[in-house]
Amino acid sequence: PMSLQQMLSIANKLPQVVLKVSSYAKGVSRVGATLKYIGRDSELPLENEEGDILTQWEEVEDTLSQWQHDFGERSNSRDSMHLILSTPTNSDRIATQRAVRDFCAETFSDNHSYLFAMHDDTNNPHGHVVVKMRGFDGTKLDPRKNDLKRWREQFAEKCVTHGIDVDASPRLARGVGSKGDRLSVIKMAARGVEPLAKLDLINKVRD
Repeated sequence: PMSLQQMLSIANKLPQVVLKVSSYAKGVSRVGATLKYIGRDSELPLENEEGDILTQWEEVEDTLSQWQHDFGERSNSRDSMHLILSTPTNSDRIATQRAVRDFCAETFSDNHSYLFAMHDDTNNPHGHVVVKMRGFDGTKLDPRKNDLKRWREQFAEKCVTHGIDVDASPRLARGVGSKGDRLSVIKMAARGVEPLAKLDLINKVRD
């Protein structure tokens, strides 16, 4: 069930926020490579869960050396998770950074270390977050589809708090299918009815 706010957001056709898992990494070298990427080889500052700003690679290495004590020994162990959080085109970049910071603090800081950096090389302001999977209490993150949905909604809430009008409604709630198909087209296909546009295309090919 959707809240009244979600229904109003859909009715107003607010732009959507993006939150996705970009990758997982295992081991010091792979996790370190991810941190180098999000920090642009120390060109960009990284911020941790304590609010400390790391500007030198040596500082990042110190953090990485602390993290590795909790890295797994199995070949398929997930030691870190790389998240990308993005706001719509031409959103306020400072507001986006604050939304990313607040989201990370609320979602992870109680039990997980993380580092994040903001990238300004596209029209969509976005943040890259690397989270250490094993928490302070010894448990590991195991994000599922519902977790990502909840995280996306939380990030949207932080964006709205900082003045970025966005939504985080699911595709089907907006009448959109998995690949941009309208819901009516999906229902037609389920009934075995070919959409008119598709039939027109078939007829053109035949002609």
